[in-house]
Amino acid sequence: MLKSRLKNTEVLCFREQWIKGDYLNLIQIDQYELASNFSRTLYDHRGSCIYAEISIRTKELNCFKGTSTEKEFEMSVIELVDYGYIIVCICRSPDSNF
Repeated sequence: MLKSRLKNTEVLCFREQWIKGDYLNLIQIDQYELASNFSRTLYDHRGSCIYAEISIRTKELNCFKGTSTEKEFEMSVIELVDYGYIIVCICRSPDSNF
């Protein structure tokens, strides 16, 4: 599907990915690499992750790592270095405290 429908897609953002952090590194998406992720450690499911095309220079913005809270506000953040854009993928639980 990625090759046929998303030909010009350089960044993929997934929320509610349900995969623990260590296993995300095992997932291979042709021509993409894992650029950033947030996975729950205390609870199951949810989380967010960003995959970027291998040809795109990215930088994970670790200054945002401490702002995610499980079941409240879970996010992954990267910078597209050559473009000067910041991409944020957020997952908010329906039972979170607004």
